[in-house]
Amino acid sequence: MKKLLIVCCMVMFTSSLFAFDRGEKYIYGGFGLGVSVGWYKPISGAEAGTKTGGSPYLFNDLENRECLAWNIGAGGEYFLLENLALLGGIYYESLPIKGVYPKKTASSDLEITTDFKYLSIPAGFHYYFLKYFLIGGGLYYSKVLSDDTTVKCGSYEETGRLKSKDDVGAFLDLGTALKITETGNLIIFARAKTGRTVSDKDDYRTDVQVSSLTFNAAYGISF
Repeated sequence: MKKLLIVCCMVMFTSSLFAFDRGEKYIYGGFGLGVSVGWYKPISGAEAGTKTGGSPYLFNDLENRECLAWNIGAGGEYFLLENLALLGGIYYESLPIKGVYPKKTASSDLEITTDFKYLSIPAGFHYYFLKYFLIGGGLYYSKVLSDDTTVKCGSYEETGRLKSKDDVGAFLDLGTALKITETGNLIIFARAKTGRTVSDKDDYRTDVQVSSLTFNAAYGISF
């Protein structure tokens, strides 16, 4: 039994350590699903009640809610070493954020939702280890395409624009890679992102930031 374990370890940690070759290039198509959340300084429930209904007793203080986030796009990797690749790409992202003022004496909760749509460009690296696993990170620039905002309380609904700035931030990846064929590679990974303040102030929030955690799958072909 000991001999078998030694042989297995030798196989894992010698010739089969890396699934890729220096200079390999991959182009990927993929998508991701997860959650997005906004970070900001909200006005108090009393202020929100006074603003919307003329009474400070309508709502409790705001509670942050997670929203469904998704992305779709294309990317690429270039292997500087057998286990180190530069990465880049371009993705269409939907990253909504939502805050709720729970009702106190009001008949319904007060909900504030901003539906961010971005064209995002990440740039960074992936470090591959134990052949099948990866960790990495980098920076991204996201061009804001829309930031439609809805304020809703029962039958009352008001829509507008947040007029936010483009987002810039950092991301961290952790996942696995499966080289399915000689030219095909499947990567499955989680990506955590957080950015800068994209809006200084609206009627209910100041210093709005957007963060997300998505689980992604991408299939790549070497060329």
